[in-house]
Amino acid sequence: MMLRKKIGKKIIKSAWTLFFVAALLFPQALQAPKAEAADFPANPINKPGWILDTNDEFNGTSLNQSLWIPKFLEARTTTERSQANYIFRDGAIVLQILPDQLTYKAGGTTKVSSIQTAAKDYLHLDDLSTHPDRY
Repeated sequence: MMLRKKIGKKIIKSAWTLFFVAALLFPQALQAPKAEAADFPANPINKPGWILDTNDEFNGTSLNQSLWIPKFLEARTTTERSQANYIFRDGAIVLQILPDQLTYKAGGTTKVSSIQTAAKDYLHLDDLSTHPDRY
């Protein structure tokens, strides 16, 4: 009986110690260091076994619309609602959702946060009667 009490007390003491250590470390685990592009090696353009078709470094002041489409499935909503918001910063495109940005569908909550690389609107046409805000 005494042996069981001693083992039980050791287990409880160990559990409290583990809990205390976890409580000290948990907030630090939630605060991961901020990653910066400079923290990672550059992604090489030429790679063995691959043939580069095209690339875009986003170094300009406007989106190359021969490569990118700044809308998301425009055939399902209005042009204004399908429009992506983005800026260029330090050779990167930064996609953003703005507080006053229209939702993708009238009365909805989804907002566009992407650009596309191709559009085949004929694949995405719905019955337009279900989208009265289209026209």
